[in-house]
Formats: sequence, C-alpha cells, structure tokens
Amino acid sequence: MTTECGPGASDQSCGGEPVVLATVYRSTRRDGCYVFVRTPGDVDSLPGELRRLTGELVQVMELELSRKRALARENVETVMANLLSQGYHLQLPPRAGEDSVAR
Repeated sequence: MTTECGPGASDQSCGGEPVVLATVYRSTRRDGCYVFVRTPGDVDSLPGELRRLTGELVQVMELELSRKRALARENVETVMANLLSQGYHLQLPPRAGEDSVAR
C-alpha cells in the first residue's frame, strides 16, 4: 500500500515520513524575509513584534515539508520543528558574505 502525498490534513505522513503543510509569506518591508505558517491565512495570530518586523505579508506559495525535501536557504527539519512548536518559522535574508545554501 502506498500513501499519496498531497493537500488535505494539516499534517500527514508520506511513505512513513512526517509531512508538515506550510504556507509561505513574503515580507513587504524587508527583502528576502519570509514567514512560514501552518495554517493558511493565520498571519493575524503571529506575535506583534514579528508583524512589525515584516510589515504586510503576501502569500507566495504552499509547501509540503518533509525531511526528503530540501529548502534553498533553511534546514527543513528546523522549519518543521518551528512550525510544530510555535506555528511559524521566520526566514531572514542572509547576511552579507554569508553562505545562503541550507545545511
């Protein structure tokens, strides 16, 4: 029996791997700043300090995150852990001279 991965419940299992669905928003105030949330449209419940930092957030994509999926600038396991523990993950732009590839 195979498990099909796709939209559905907020957290699933895909072939035995835990999957976390995330909606990604781009900051209009700070280039390269993104916020991942577990619940689409749930940006109003983000901490006030985070909202002040990011300004208005614009939805850019929805992702199924699992250990098998690499992200360009973040460690996917860190993102998943933050989503599960606090409901969001903040991705800041890389600092000047910093390697922008996730490790």
